[in-house]
Amino acid sequence: MDCLCYNLDCFKMPLTYLIKGKRNYFTAFGCLMSFPLFFILLISFFLSDLFLKQYPIISNLPIADATRPYLNFDKSNMTFAFRVVTNDNSIAEIDPTYFSIQITNEVVNNTSHEVIAIDTKTTKLCEADDFVDPNYFINYSITNATCINGNSSFVIGGYWTDPMLSYVRVFMNPCKNGTVNGVVCKTPDEIISYFENRFSSFNLNYLS
Repeated sequence: MDCLCYNLDCFKMPLTYLIKGKRNYFTAFGCLMSFPLFFILLISFFLSDLFLKQYPIISNLPIADATRPYLNFDKSNMTFAFRVVTNDNSIAEIDPTYFSIQITNEVVNNTSHEVIAIDTKTTKLCEADDFVDPNYFINYSITNATCINGNSSFVIGGYWTDPMLSYVRVFMNPCKNGTVNGVVCKTPDEIISYFENRFSSFNLNYLS
């Protein structure tokens, strides 16, 4: 690249213009014009809003002015079906003697973070009639999934600037005797061994 630029240079050497034998040249007229301009700029700065900050320009943009209605879900418009998927993408069999899926619909005060209401849903293994279109259950092989028992509804909504939030929480609970009727849990050692030997991580998928 240097060679190319050198060949295109018609002078091959730098040119220096001297005015009255000097490389830098000053005139009294130029000095006389420069000082007033300098003082005008200096005074303008000190009198400007930037320096005095008397009339700053503030841009007001609403953070959340959109209407966000709460959404109501039930079996007629959306079916929540939860499955436990291991890190090798296999579906874990839901065996209540080892663990169960708990689903709650909670309302939280967005300022104090206090839980105002908790609606704990009863769950069961999903069946074809849990879906508006039973073929959905059959075509997508929705096995070993947990659904809400009955036509229970969910209310979801709220924003971080709203006073209240309503959302769904899903828990994966190890079996504990006395919490599910008719279920006798495995021993604590068996439950720990079940998780340690079969899973290294969990992903909770939901289908709708």
